[in-house]
Amino acid sequence: MVGVAEEAELDRLEKQVDGGRKEDTAQYLSLVRKLKVRRSEKVALHGLALLNSPSAASKLGDDVWTVYEQVAIAAMDCNCLDVAKECITALMKKFPDSNRVGRLEGMWMEAKGYWQQAEKVYESLLEVNATDPFLHKRKVAMAKAQGNFSGAVEALNKYLETFMADHDAWRELAELYISLLMYKQAAFCYEELILAQPTNALYHLGYAELLYTIGGLENLRAAKKYYSATIELSGGRNIRALYGVVLKVLLFNLPFQIHVGCLIESLKWNFVCGNRKVGQRTCKAKEARSAWKGTLLLLGFGRVLCEANKSSAFLFWPDTGMIRIASMCRSLNVLGSTMFFRRPLQLLIYLCLQHGNEI
Repeated sequence: MVGVAEEAELDRLEKQVDGGRKEDTAQYLSLVRKLKVRRSEKVALHGLALLNSPSAASKLGDDVWTVYEQVAIAAMDCNCLDVAKECITALMKKFPDSNRVGRLEGMWMEAKGYWQQAEKVYESLLEVNATDPFLHKRKVAMAKAQGNFSGAVEALNKYLETFMADHDAWRELAELYISLLMYKQAAFCYEELILAQPTNALYHLGYAELLYTIGGLENLRAAKKYYSATIELSGGRNIRALYGVVLKVLLFNLPFQIHVGCLIESLKWNFVCGNRKVGQRTCKAKEARSAWKGTLLLLGFGRVLCEANKSSAFLFWPDTGMIRIASMCRSLNVLGSTMFFRRPLQLLIYLCLQHGNEI
């Protein structure tokens, strides 16, 4: 992941190179490689200008061949296949038996649409080095590009037999299974991901969504647990997990639908309040407060105290005393600018989590 300071430095160098400071081009290209970012148009433009300048290219030393490779890949991204071919040809003259250059040749054939020739290139390279992960991934990408998802699944499964710890490959396999409507197989992939990285909220979320899609009482109960785990791991900032809990509760608790329906109506009023003109906000705010109070009465609260300048609601239950709802949804401020919008949504999620424990 690129840090803020590194990205700022990259932007600064890019502006300088765009402004005509050619002496910073080598440093810019080096930083792009180091951060592994994809700025293909700039790399192809400035990298090619650097290579076409004999004096500037001579200062690079042996790094000039790394720049040739970088420009070739960037040119293929930009569909400048003639430029890419020139760079690959120069590399092949320098390194005639290099597998790394052979991969570039296969990628160029892919870009041209010569699928069979690219397949032969990769197969010949795999005979030399059968454990090259890049070649296996290129075969998967080639199958996907041709719309052959079954072939991509087969190639990716073969890859995972050797590289079982590749998390990105497991997630890619899950997405392929989902595109083929093979949800149980996709769920297995997410199980492997959760075992490998149990603190990754996105893996819990993906698994919960698959369980919800598969359906069935046990799967839905498990989905609620993984949605809840996602909320906990993300600090309440994952909107899809919060919405998943709401959907799960609405699906199985019919009486609760009435309460949530009233609460959603309150949310609608509050959203209107946040987007109305100032002159009309007072009237709508009164209607929102009225709907909000009615919702709380239906939900059986003893009384509610909402402090106007705070981001938490204090709920007083008749039997449990005071419960403070933490500000789980601070990131939801983007959905509405008024205090009336945030608190009903926090309460809605909280109630769904509580009622979900009874299902």
